[in-house]
Amino acid sequence: MADLDNKDRTTPVQLYDEETGLAASITLDEGVRKLNAKADVTVNSLRGFDPIVDWWGWIGGNGLSGSIDTDGVGAPGDVVTWAAAAGDDPSLFPAISVDTTVQAGDTEEDLIDRIVTNLNADGNFNSWYFARRIYDDSPTLYVTARLPGAAYSRVNPGDVTFTATGTTKTTPAWDDLIQRQKNTSLARDPSNPTLGVLGISGSVSAAEGDVTGRIIEFAENVGSSDLRVDGSTVVQDFTINASPTKQRFFTSLRFEALGNGIQFTNFLSRNQPLALNEGVLVTIRSRDAEVDFPEILATEDFASFFSRGPSDFDLFDVSGTDYFRATLTFAAPFQLYKQGTFSQDDFIRVRIRSDLSSGLSQFKFIGFGFERDF
Repeated sequence: MADLDNKDRTTPVQLYDEETGLAASITLDEGVRKLNAKADVTVNSLRGFDPIVDWWGWIGGNGLSGSIDTDGVGAPGDVVTWAAAAGDDPSLFPAISVDTTVQAGDTEEDLIDRIVTNLNADGNFNSWYFARRIYDDSPTLYVTARLPGAAYSRVNPGDVTFTATGTTKTTPAWDDLIQRQKNTSLARDPSNPTLGVLGISGSVSAAEGDVTGRIIEFAENVGSSDLRVDGSTVVQDFTINASPTKQRFFTSLRFEALGNGIQFTNFLSRNQPLALNEGVLVTIRSRDAEVDFPEILATEDFASFFSRGPSDFDLFDVSGTDYFRATLTFAAPFQLYKQGTFSQDDFIRVRIRSDLSSGLSQFKFIGFGFERDF
């Protein structure tokens, strides 16, 4: 027996099942009884990131008692500055100051989008924080710390400022930057789900909502989705781009082709040469980082390097015309952030480096996924 009312910092206790011989441990941690257990937890989040931020502010006047002003943008040349004081150790946590200049024709949302881009491109800021605008119809800047605890905090009044010159209006909700309400929430790094108050082993991803958000996008080059081009002299790039207004999440990517006599050791139905000298290259740029797939020189490479297993690779012979399909399905969707989030926008690219203008009846690349407004 153990005294569960003991207020020691930790008191281990075991529960024992006589029939099965299984035991479970209970720990009294500062007066709270906790059952020690291991479990797999699946978290579905419509946003795919922690919705509780550490600081926010907006372009416009004080909207706490009503709607946010719609005349927050002043004259071109006004400068908006987000700044944070240095931390306890300036060598690790230097002062941050990032300027964004108002341009002609800016809306409040346009200005916030550029502020987000400039903040995330700043090395001192990006090492510890992540900026975003969550809602399309709100000119609000949100800042989330990448790490939990007090290390990233700026706890003194006035440690964080959000100011503007000229007639542009800015309103900071807070003049400090601290962990807010995260002791009871799913709090994690916006880029690394294993960090935070609740570190998650594995991944946390956005979940698909209603069918109206579904997208089917073809990789295109100057408006054409036909990959049967000559890229031997001038490389031809076909891309699926980030949206200017929405966040895009892709669940699968697919190559489709038609041809007469598709062979595994050839490149689909092309006969001369049997395989390509310069293979097809697939590149994904997501969350400001790029991943290159191995080059695809022959049909067998679609099965080996692109699709995952035989269930994602199909080849049918229908009345003399072969139909080919290679699909890459992701366990968790990857995101193309809205245009302007990073200094270089996210994309999916198919690069043709050989002459594919003959020997194929059809050749396309398709992305399947969904979009969100935040």
